[in-house]
Amino acid sequence: MIGMRSLYPHVVATILIIGASLPLRTASSGLFTPEIGIIVVYYWTIFRPFTLNYWFLLILGIFHDAIIGLPLGIHSLIYIAMAASLLNYRERFLRHTFSGIWLRFSLWAVVIFTIQWLLISFSYERLMAIDLAFIQLITTILAYPLIHHLCMSVQRMLPQPTYEG
Repeated sequence: MIGMRSLYPHVVATILIIGASLPLRTASSGLFTPEIGIIVVYYWTIFRPFTLNYWFLLILGIFHDAIIGLPLGIHSLIYIAMAASLLNYRERFLRHTFSGIWLRFSLWAVVIFTIQWLLISFSYERLMAIDLAFIQLITTILAYPLIHHLCMSVQRMLPQPTYEG
């Protein structure tokens, strides 16, 4: 049973992304829904690093792109780059209250959305509407507390990690 519990974050991440992406829609019509994937990656990278490994993030990103109709690989690149770079700041983030963690997520989200907007614009060879991306950024920041607390509930069900060294 402990082995199955370690899959909970993977299952929750997948279900959240599917739930936020359905019904199937195009890249431009789904911009009013929060970008749940970056919240999930942010949470697990900060509070339980390596729970979502890079292979899983690659597959999850491709799956997400396929569901919403983006060129495959955009979310994979975002998720993996985000997880890899957050690991360098993880210890600093853990010293803050929930409000501080949420504020830092908001700052990261601005950077991530800018990169995502540039990647999507580049892949479609035209500038995408920035105002729609901004609305999605705001909805993502506002959705953070709910997803954070959901992930925290899942984390409490997991066995405690053992660190060697």
